[in-house]
Amino acid sequence: MGLSTLIFSAAIKNVPKEVIVVNDILDAIKVCKNDPNPYIIGGGEIYKLYINLVDKIELTRVHGNFDADTFFPEFNKKNWDLVSETFHDIDKRHDYSFTYETYEKK
Repeated sequence: MGLSTLIFSAAIKNVPKEVIVVNDILDAIKVCKNDPNPYIIGGGEIYKLYINLVDKIELTRVHGNFDADTFFPEFNKKNWDLVSETFHDIDKRHDYSFTYETYEKK
């Protein structure tokens, strides 16, 4: 199985054939069981569902102050190793500096 696109929803019915609609976390795990490297791309509530099930976090920290109501959930960094950190400054393509961080579960 290649990269799968899953949507969590009880209401969505009409989606492209390559998109899979799931209703809960167990359905998503079943669908992705043969994918060696599935990615979870949230919303905050989706991240909260999976944070204790994953063994790797790819996190982008955008350096700025924003009027926002959705954030990546807090996680206990004592349980994770920061294995990669790459800073990108403001440039022609990016209005804000940001840092890519990769964490692996201990």
